[in-house]
Amino acid sequence: MSTKTSSFTGHKIITALLAVVLILSMVPMSAFAAELPAAPEARAVSDDTITFSNLSGLAVNESVEYQITDNDGNPATIGIQRANNVARAGTSWKVWYASGIINSEFYMDVNNNAVSRVYDYKIIIVGGTYDNAILSKTSTYGRLDFKFESWGPIITGNCWLKGTVTGSGNNISVNWSM
Repeated sequence: MSTKTSSFTGHKIITALLAVVLILSMVPMSAFAAELPAAPEARAVSDDTITFSNLSGLAVNESVEYQITDNDGNPATIGIQRANNVARAGTSWKVWYASGIINSEFYMDVNNNAVSRVYDYKIIIVGGTYDNAILSKTSTYGRLDFKFESWGPIITGNCWLKGTVTGSGNNISVNWSM
């Protein structure tokens, strides 16, 4: 009799386990999974403005880029990179514009949808020079302005690159004139 009792008990355990598996298979898995942050994205909002969103999903040194065609028909890249997390300053971002001729970048610290600091610019002009580079900021944007000259004084112009916080979700819009 002890064999029948243990066999009967074994069937009860197997039946209970199968019932648990069946019940768990009916529960949506999303109830157990942590919600992942949305993937970072970049979208053009005008001919000279790209909005980068869902940036909290970027790790330090990760970036998002957007390919454009400049006014002269040349390819260029607009990008933003999470530089690091700065104590009391929020997040530091590298903002850049890169084409075959003009390349510029600067860093800006953003905390609670406000720009707290801009610093460390870099400008490279192939076949030319730049002058009067100025970094400026308000609570809503960081900006790099400079004058370029190419082929001597034949080709000159004023350029700027600007990162603007949008006021929600720490999204940043980048616009430029090169």
